[in-house]
Amino acid sequence: MREITNINDFANSILEDIKNHLPSEFGAATCKIETVSKPEGALVALTVRKEDSNIAPVVYLEHFYEKYLNGNDYNEIISSLADLIVTSYPDESMDITFIHNWENVKDDIFPVLIFDECHDYLEDKVSQSFGGHISIMFKIGCDVSGSAGAIPVKKDMLENWGIDFDTLKSQAIKNISGKEYVLPMSEMLHDMAEKNGFELDPMIELGSAPEFFILTNREKLLGASQLLNKEILAILYDKFGEYYILPSSIHEVLIIPKSLGGSVEELKEMVITVNENELLPADKLSDNVFEYVDGEVKVAA
Repeated sequence: MREITNINDFANSILEDIKNHLPSEFGAATCKIETVSKPEGALVALTVRKEDSNIAPVVYLEHFYEKYLNGNDYNEIISSLADLIVTSYPDESMDITFIHNWENVKDDIFPVLIFDECHDYLEDKVSQSFGGHISIMFKIGCDVSGSAGAIPVKKDMLENWGIDFDTLKSQAIKNISGKEYVLPMSEMLHDMAEKNGFELDPMIELGSAPEFFILTNREKLLGASQLLNKEILAILYDKFGEYYILPSSIHEVLIIPKSLGGSVEELKEMVITVNENELLPADKLSDNVFEYVDGEVKVAA
């Protein structure tokens, strides 16, 4: 078992060990950790999907991590987690025949920005390079047993739908337009402090200047895709002039007006430090710093 100092360490340890506690029928299963947006905030989730299944239960790890912090034995915790996965696994796969018709799904298509070193994952998916080690992929939002789910758009789907890549991308960007959410960094920190019951440094005051800003979506989930929304990028330019963009995760980006100063080297070091120490690997977006210049997002030199 790896050293555990926070919930991300706990989640990655579970990811490494869970198959050793599952029955043999899960031997070829795909396991992954991801962040899921819920009314109570972003939660760390484990999914274990059997090889022959297109649906899998989602298990949130906060409750199990709390048990670990309270002194419960790690092996007992992971055994109870494995039991929960086995007992809650659906008997049948989900009927996804609705996705065969473009008219059925076009309003539910949305883009996702991911770290482009996920080559194996992207192999059969429709994707395009964004630049700076970021790739654009697409998903179909859907309801899974009363909860929000998403199905990746694969290459063979475009042929079945009778559309080209540009039509897909245009529709996906249209669907996220108007759903952007911009908030000051201090406001997000105050919300986090209030939600988690800790005190914030009194030097951080709402409305104080100078200020960084967060660009995401209303759900604060996969919100880095708003970098494809040219309208909001132009609005931010009108307000701040030229600005840097720090890819803080796949869920949001940080907007820093160039007027505040700071070198690209310093900002890049900040991004790399956060990626290495604060994020789950699945949430990493890029180690690069970007800038908005001449109406385009570019890697900052």
